[in-house]
Amino acid sequence: MFVETVRGPRSDWEAVRDRSGILAQPPDGLLSCVVLPDGDDQMIGIMVWDTPGQRGDWAAATMMPLFESGRMADVTSNPAPVEPIDLFVRRS
Repeated sequence: MFVETVRGPRSDWEAVRDRSGILAQPPDGLLSCVVLPDGDDQMIGIMVWDTPGQRGDWAAATMMPLFESGRMADVTSNPAPVEPIDLFVRRS
């Protein structure tokens, strides 16, 4: 299991969400995604993946082409990783 946690501007998250389709058509390996407001128009996101490789495969197949094509030119941040203090995910 791989937990990805990030913090950044809400507008950047909305651009990534809408253009990548990460929630509309969740990629293989994405077990859960929770995005919460973190004050001052910032958000914190917690994404749980089956493996780091599945997260990497999704980024290579989906995100890199969006950045390379310029469709993400308005995304101004590189979200800062956040270390979770506690996290519980029940696997079925």
